[in-house]
Amino acid sequence: MSGQPPKSYDEITRKTVPDPEGSWRPTEGQESSAKAAGYQALDAGEQDLHDRVRDALIAQGINTSRIAIEVLRDRVTLRGSVTQGTKLDDLERAVHAVSGVGDLNNSLVFD
Repeated sequence: MSGQPPKSYDEITRKTVPDPEGSWRPTEGQESSAKAAGYQALDAGEQDLHDRVRDALIAQGINTSRIAIEVLRDRVTLRGSVTQGTKLDDLERAVHAVSGVGDLNNSLVFD
């Protein structure tokens, strides 16, 4: 060993991972996209709550393609944009009516 610290992630991987080619590593684009979006994996309960909130919004006629639904335990955060005609009171009532929603942070904006 030369005594020099490793200069890159790849150098560390080559020295410490038995089969570096067999392990998965995200691309730089995937890493930056995940960081920018603040990606956090949901557990099964959070994923279920996410899906039920999305279904409740769709049932209200809300286009969810521009809405990010974030779930952390029982806290739901809505981010994104909705059209001018959207009634936020109805939207919030629909989300609060979903079983398991404890707190709602509505950060939606009108486009």
